[in-house]
Amino acid sequence: MGSGAPERTLLGLGIDEGPKQALDDSGREPKKVKKKKEKQRVQIKCPVGSPTSFFVPRKVTVNEDNARMTFHMFDRKHVGFFTHRDVRRVFGDSKSGQIEFLARFDANNDGKVEWDEFLDTMNEFIDEKGDLNLLERVYITFSEPDSSKLAKGISIIIMILILVSTMSFVMDSIPHFHSFEYVAPGQLCPKASVMFPSKMDEKPCGAEYMMSHNPTMEPTMAPTWGGSKMPTSSVDDDWIGAETCACPPTKHYVFEYIEIVCITVFSIEYMARFLTAWAARFGEKLEIILDVVTMPMPKNPALTRTYMYLTNKMNLIDFFAIIPFYIDMMPIGAGVPLGFLRVLRLARVFRV
Repeated sequence: MGSGAPERTLLGLGIDEGPKQALDDSGREPKKVKKKKEKQRVQIKCPVGSPTSFFVPRKVTVNEDNARMTFHMFDRKHVGFFTHRDVRRVFGDSKSGQIEFLARFDANNDGKVEWDEFLDTMNEFIDEKGDLNLLERVYITFSEPDSSKLAKGISIIIMILILVSTMSFVMDSIPHFHSFEYVAPGQLCPKASVMFPSKMDEKPCGAEYMMSHNPTMEPTMAPTWGGSKMPTSSVDDDWIGAETCACPPTKHYVFEYIEIVCITVFSIEYMARFLTAWAARFGEKLEIILDVVTMPMPKNPALTRTYMYLTNKMNLIDFFAIIPFYIDMMPIGAGVPLGFLRVLRLARVFRV
């Protein structure tokens, strides 16, 4: 066509060619930059523990359903096998991952991996890599009731103590169950706490507690387990009928002992999990998660696991349920009303 002829364009026919590719300095279209394929993380999840064993078993076994899910990452069409091409697709541009995976799962180098071959190799891999260390077994014992008979027993004891602690807290808040002491005016009142006697100073019964021998305050009707006394039980016969002094009502020592026992057990349980969380290679469902090929380790995995433990909702409930006891032991904690936080542990009953 001559140079004078009108130039025909597709735009004149109503067809849009779309945006034209920009040219480089040499007048040629720039080469397209090929994006690297991201490497997928190939993992296997294995349940830990056995409800029929007294202790958590050291060995873990392959869950066939989880193994099949991993197998179908490669066998997308569910034909019963996958080839080297499927392995390259999954691992992307990671040559080292491809080589390591094929060396393990396609040992005969026939170009394909069938399901039975994959499952047998996976069992060998779990036998090699899946042993639980002592810290992991301690962590799972205190975290998962169905991991062993011992774990089940611990969870039942914890649940019973939660209920006992909550009932004790409720009963202790009722004046009917308080301990009342009566002394002669000017005599020292008994210390108000059996847990922290050094913290509670003995004070003389002063005018603010003066009252007649027949006090207007109803005396306790709780069982006299050695600490709760009727109004005349601590008054000498020589001055019966004279004015007596009522000391401030105090917590009954039985409730204090219950709190000591419960908080001690709760603290041991919480610290056992806290001190072993850094070593636990478990996911949210308390399954051990293993990488099929070598993966770069994240920075500070122990610190990350500990942080995940501390920020877990149920662990936060456990922490705030026991911390009032220790705050009350401090000089600055006297009189701080935090006991109601103990009721938070009721949430653990529903988890157990």
